[in-house]
Amino acid sequence: MRLLTPLLLAGLLAGCGRPSVAPTAAPKSASEPAPAVRSDKEQVLDAIVRHVLESDFLKDLRADYGTPGDKRVALVANTDNGVPWPKDYQPAALKGYEVLRVAEIGGAADQPRMLGIRIDKLDLSQKETELFREPIVISVMNAGGRKNGDTSLGCSVYYIPARKADGWLVEATRLYHP
Repeated sequence: MRLLTPLLLAGLLAGCGRPSVAPTAAPKSASEPAPAVRSDKEQVLDAIVRHVLESDFLKDLRADYGTPGDKRVALVANTDNGVPWPKDYQPAALKGYEVLRVAEIGGAADQPRMLGIRIDKLDLSQKETELFREPIVISVMNAGGRKNGDTSLGCSVYYIPARKADGWLVEATRLYHP
């Protein structure tokens, strides 16, 4: 019996069964900020900027209105035309791009072209779409100078947004180049 008591105590102390509380992940340190939750509008804007910068559909526009190889993109504001970019908006996850905010004015003759994006219409509440009535319209334009060729006006790109399980996608339906 004397030998049985220490064996029983050892078995209880060793805990042969499953723990009654599931293990939890180590708490994050206070210095690690929690990832910010992006609004639907920010996610749609992210999808638009990504599409302009990465889509094969807009490859020629990027070359015409920007400078090939340039890793700058401008969020263009025009007080008389379009929808202003949200004040605190910063595009998410742009690989190697510098994002600038510029006013839509004529560029300097000694500066190269820079790809610019202006929001002309952004109506996420619009449910019905048809030709010439898409909920999103942007203009892709030269937001820089004329050193490496003058480009005038811009090109309108029409989009339909779609909510997906992991965020938003945008589908370009057509272009209009005056």
